[in-house]
Amino acid sequence: MISVVIPCYNASQFVQRAIDSSLSQTYQDIEIILVDNNSVDNTWEFLKKAAASHPEKIRIFRETKAGASAARNRGLYEAKGEWIQFLDADDELLPDKLENQATIIRQYQPELIIEDFDLISKSETGESSTISRIANENPWMGLITVRLGCTCSNLWQKELLMKVGGWNEDIRSSLEYDLLFRILQVEPRLYFSHKRKTIAYVQQESVCKSSDKEKLQEILNNRIELSLKIQKYLRSEGRLTAELKKASNLYIYRELLRYSMEIPRYAREKRKKLPAGLPLAARIKAYKKHVGAVYYKNHERSLLKYPQIAYYLLKDIHLF
Repeated sequence: MISVVIPCYNASQFVQRAIDSSLSQTYQDIEIILVDNNSVDNTWEFLKKAAASHPEKIRIFRETKAGASAARNRGLYEAKGEWIQFLDADDELLPDKLENQATIIRQYQPELIIEDFDLISKSETGESSTISRIANENPWMGLITVRLGCTCSNLWQKELLMKVGGWNEDIRSSLEYDLLFRILQVEPRLYFSHKRKTIAYVQQESVCKSSDKEKLQEILNNRIELSLKIQKYLRSEGRLTAELKKASNLYIYRELLRYSMEIPRYAREKRKKLPAGLPLAARIKAYKKHVGAVYYKNHERSLLKYPQIAYYLLKDIHLF
């Protein structure tokens, strides 16, 4: 059996899509676990109606400890299935997603299936764009570069999740990659599927637009600290290749760039505490690839006339 775990927080307006996509799976040996996580709208009433409509498939629970990790862990512990499909309340699965992965389980006996997915976002004008996220089959490179599937596209063996302690309830960001880091350390059997059977939706008010500076600082800090922790682990195991180290440093630099506009002072202070460095050419290449489009495509002024850009390119930006 596969247990579909859907954490819900103020999700009454959109969780029906996630529920319907689960009920529509061609693979029918499933249960659906809906976990309300302190919603203040009518989510709980909505979930009760859903369970009443499909009592043979749906079970509902309330988790009072705040956070997606606590809600997912509650679903994990309540699950009857040997495999866990986590599904965010605003995302959806294509009808044959679980059937394809069940076939993989029968043929290859993996402990974790890592799968590609499509990411759909809407602009402020309402235009939709789709990005296909392709996993890197070098698991450590995929972990470092955030190319190792996602919470909802991957299929997780319950026994493996329990072995590593489930989701970390002490952090609020970098949740899935913290989990994947702990999983890779026990060296499970992996299978990489390049079928895209999951659609993840990016909300218009993304975290990068948040006015909560403390939240942004926490996100940036968690991402950098996790990257450094991965480097430290790989070094201790004699597995930190030059390629992996460079990829990790580039990731950290790109995250500093990404948040430099919203929390410039914090990003500068974080930068000062990081040892070692990236060459200027690598910094310029990273900038052009990840945040240069706005300036290169829409402006004719010199790159170095932008003070934020000049600071990040010309200052001695130190990285581990």
